[in-house]
Amino acid sequence: MKFKVNKMGISNKDWKSILKKLITQIPKNQIKDLPPYCLGTKEVVIVDKNSLKPILEGLNLEKILGFDTETRPAFIKGESYPISLVQIATNKTCYLFHSKNIGSFDCLKKVLESKTIIKIGMGLSDDVKKLKLKHSINLACTVDVDKWFKKLGKKHQLGAKQFVANVLQLNLQKSSNASTSNWSKLPMRKGQIKYAAEDAAAPLDAFMHLIGTFSLYREYLPNWLLSELIKLRLILIEQKDSK
Repeated sequence: MKFKVNKMGISNKDWKSILKKLITQIPKNQIKDLPPYCLGTKEVVIVDKNSLKPILEGLNLEKILGFDTETRPAFIKGESYPISLVQIATNKTCYLFHSKNIGSFDCLKKVLESKTIIKIGMGLSDDVKKLKLKHSINLACTVDVDKWFKKLGKKHQLGAKQFVANVLQLNLQKSSNASTSNWSKLPMRKGQIKYAAEDAAAPLDAFMHLIGTFSLYREYLPNWLLSELIKLRLILIEQKDSK
């Protein structure tokens, strides 16, 4: 059987192999054996009112951001709490915006509502609801990677841990002590800071790697995915080949 090969020597057989790895569920016990995800050279900045303005100006110039929030967990039925922390990551820095440090999340409205800045996160439905109801912020230009993977053939829900494992072959470690901690309190512990920063940075790193893979295999991508990437300006329209 002959396989189509592009100018870079990549065949559709290669793409099928990559796709199989992307959509195959990795068991939890195997994820534990993967090297741990780490921030590497990324800087973590806890934002305050003094540093807020220049940071927001910089974020408004970005094209793609990692995004997540943290909220004090509720253990009693009917109990709920507002968002305490918003994490926004670039490829170099992860910014932690705590409500008690900046006063209000209203300052993030321009960035989060921007229709030209892509926000990458996992399971953002609750974040979207809380930001809208409590802060009148309509989170815009988000990418539902889970939806992409389902259309590509993945049968299980993706989630950040599985996403990082599938794409980067790394273990995004999730500390239960940090996830169930009281995020409304300051100062944040080192474990909380690590957890929060990685929750925003890891999906962004995985997404950027995924886009690089899609770019290499663009001749073999399904039309719906190629159209989505072109619409998001992640692949230039002039690169599109006829199929």
